Amino acid sequence: MSNGPDPVSGKGRVLVIVPTFNERASIAEVARLVLAADPAMDLLVVDDSSPDRTAEAVRAIAPAAGGSRIHLLERPAKLGLGTAYVE
Repeated sequence: MSNGPDPVSGKGRVLVIVPTFNERASIAEVARLVLAADPAMDLLVVDDSSPDRTAEAVRAIAPAAGGSRIHLLERPAKLGLGTAYVE
């Protein structure tokens, strides 16, 4: 993702990173709020292999909740908050 100006708005892009573990019940609302806050914001969900299938919920809501503005990084195990931001 480029951090340069958006070709439509002329504004820079912002990436909001949300590490998750068992957040299936809340992730749709989080995505809605982040994407509604500013059209220059994208959402990256970093999921640590949630047993409640949070990643599956993200894939399901992505098309209706911003499509290309929602990104998902699935990790193979619970690896922790700090490494989620680094990765």
